[in-house]
Amino acid sequence: MSLTHRAASYEAPACPLSVVPVSTVTDMERLKEDWDATYAADPQAHMFSSWWWVRSWIESTPYKWTVLVARRGEAGAAVGFAVFGATYSRWGPVPLLHELYFGTKPLGDYSGFVILPEYQVEAAAAFGRFVRDRLRWDRLRLRDVLDERLDDFLAGLYGDHTTIRHEKGTQCPFITLPATWDGYLQSFMSSKGRYRVRHGLREIEKLPGFRASIADSANLPEHTEALLSLWQGRWGQRSLEDLAVYRRLLVSTADCGHLWLRTIWDAATPVASLVAFKDPVRRTFSYYIGGFNREYASLGPGKVIVGWTIRDAIEAGYSYFDFLLGGEEYKTELFGAQPRSTQSLSVMRRGTRVRVGRWLLHLRDSANRGPQLDGSAA
Repeated sequence: MSLTHRAASYEAPACPLSVVPVSTVTDMERLKEDWDATYAADPQAHMFSSWWWVRSWIESTPYKWTVLVARRGEAGAAVGFAVFGATYSRWGPVPLLHELYFGTKPLGDYSGFVILPEYQVEAAAAFGRFVRDRLRWDRLRLRDVLDERLDDFLAGLYGDHTTIRHEKGTQCPFITLPATWDGYLQSFMSSKGRYRVRHGLREIEKLPGFRASIADSANLPEHTEALLSLWQGRWGQRSLEDLAVYRRLLVSTADCGHLWLRTIWDAATPVASLVAFKDPVRRTFSYYIGGFNREYASLGPGKVIVGWTIRDAIEAGYSYFDFLLGGEEYKTELFGAQPRSTQSLSVMRRGTRVRVGRWLLHLRDSANRGPQLDGSAA
C-alpha cells in the first residue's frame, strides 16, 4: 500500500495523547530525562534523534527549531518526541516558500522519531495532525527518514489541501561488527581490501614524523582545524559561516562525551582526519566527515583512517559501524558494509500563493543564474 493511499484512507482514532511544542533551550533541558529514557526504550531511534544530538544541533543550526512532545493527556508523562527546523527558500532577499524540515537537517544525516513502543502509532499520527493544523509551512521536507513510523505520521498529516511527492532515498551502508579486529578482517574484507588497509598503514607508519592522536579537551581545537582543512581539500571550500557551525557542533558533541576525532600526522602536517560520533545506547560508531592530504594520496590515507576507526569501534566494544549517507562503492566493496536506504518525500500545501512561489522557484532554478537556496533562519 502506498504512503499516499494509506494517508488518504486514514481515520483519526480517539487518541489520549496531546502534543506540546517546545522552542526554548530551557524547556529543552527539562526534557532530557524523559527523552533519554524514551530513546533507550525505542528500538527504531537513532543517533540523530537522541537528546544529546538534538541539543548540540540547537546550538549550531542556522534554522529556527521546534520540538514536539507527545504526552499522555494535557500534562502527563512524555511518550514521544519529534524535531523540526524552519527556513525559507528565497530568490535573493525575497522569501518564496516557508520550508519546514523534519529532523535536524542540514547537520543531521537521518530523520526519525523517538517514541515509546506502546505509543508509536498514536504518537506518530498525533505529530502529523499537529504539523498539519498548528505549524506554519508551505512545503514540508521529510528527507532521509530512517524510521518505519513515517506511514503513521503521514496518515495524521494528510488532508484535502496537501500533496505528497515521493523522492529518491539515499544509501546508508552499515557494518555489524564482530568481537575482534582480526575477525572483522577475515569475515568482512576481501583479500585485496585487507592488503590495501594493512599495506597503507605500514607505509604511513614509516613516515619520519608519524603520529596518531585522538582529540580530547586539550587538543580539540588543533584536531578541529586539521579536520576542516582536510575535509575542504577533499570536497571544496565552505563559507566562514558554515565552518563556524561545524566548530560549534564538534565542541558541543565533545562536551557531552560523544565525539570521536582521530587524526594521522606527519610531524605537524595532518595526513588524514575523521570524525565519528559514539552512541553507547545504540552501540553504534557513526562516520560523519573526514578528509586526507592529497600529497600523501599514494599511501591511501583515507582508506587507512576509516579502517583504523573501525578497529577503534571494535576495540571499544561497539556493535555497529554506520557509514551514514552515501552509497560510495568502497563502503561495501572494500569494508564489507551492508546496503540500506532512507526514505525521502516532500509535502506541499495547495493554494495560489504556494503555486506562485513554486513557479518563481522553477524560474530561478531554470535560469541557473539567480541565488541558490538560502538556509538562513526564518
